[in-house]
Amino acid sequence: MSYKIYKIDNIANKKRLCEISDIQSVNWQDNGLSSVFLSFDFTAPKALFGYEELYCGDWIELYEKDDKEAVFYGIITSKNQTSKDFYTYSGYDIGFYLEKNSIIKQFKGEKISKALQAVCAEYAIPVNEILDINQEVKKIYKNEKLSDVLLDLYKIAVSKGLEDKYFFDCRSGYLKLLEYEKNNALKGYIANIYSVNSFDSINAFDIKTSIEEMKTRVQIFKPAKGKEASAVRCCTVSADENIQKYGLLNHIEEVDADAKINYEEVANRKLQELNKIEETISLTVLGDYNVHKGVITDINKPEIGVQNASCLITSSVHNIAGTKETVTISIKKIGQIE
Repeated sequence: MSYKIYKIDNIANKKRLCEISDIQSVNWQDNGLSSVFLSFDFTAPKALFGYEELYCGDWIELYEKDDKEAVFYGIITSKNQTSKDFYTYSGYDIGFYLEKNSIIKQFKGEKISKALQAVCAEYAIPVNEILDINQEVKKIYKNEKLSDVLLDLYKIAVSKGLEDKYFFDCRSGYLKLLEYEKNNALKGYIANIYSVNSFDSINAFDIKTSIEEMKTRVQIFKPAKGKEASAVRCCTVSADENIQKYGLLNHIEEVDADAKINYEEVANRKLQELNKIEETISLTVLGDYNVHKGVITDINKPEIGVQNASCLITSSVHNIAGTKETVTISIKKIGQIE
């Protein structure tokens, strides 16, 4: 792939001011499904055409010129001088502001989609493509990071029945809640000419299985009325066979004091999520900007323990050097290819 980096005037209108030439290397990572921000760094000359140098607070655009695609917009938050004539610049997309702002906020039964939009508006975070989430939230957040609040609101929605198939994304200059997307045409490029299927170019892999995050029992608690700092247990569900095999591993789920909640349904859904052996697969492949978290792709590589499986990319780390882009991804199997 062929990338360029431009300095832009601001995130609102994204007017290009100049191209940043002689880029030595570019790295960016989406930081996984449990994150709302993308981070990046690149090494470039100190002096730019038309400008003396880049500064902290400047905005940049990473652009794929063959596909005419803006990969992401980011703000430079730090720079290090790595030689006499070169700086390494680091930064984030607008998720930086979600990560660095803390809030105190109470919700009294608002729809979660409205709650998401309200907290973002309060901190001037532009929002786009937020689906209508009808589940409601009753909760107080005290001095918590805005990013953690957004992730928790999504978690609450899932606990109340929203299908867990969405992820937060800020690459475009907006906060979006996007649905996982299917892509069976992930490619790696060599010298911008020869393309191969990314999963035919695996040059390193790591497979880990673990029970460290397993839970074999789930208990649901809700706040007790009129009793400060106390709670009432509503429901307990157990996986008796796995308790015998792996031991008692208890998870406590706190829910709103809401009579409309089916506590047993919430508990069973949570137990199904947590009562399993986790398998983590990491791969390093040739790729491009399309290889990122939230992408579902079919993989058939028995040599790495993935046979006719539909897999979700849960995180990606990109390294661009010249015309070669390598991507290290984590994936999890979510189904079999029919």
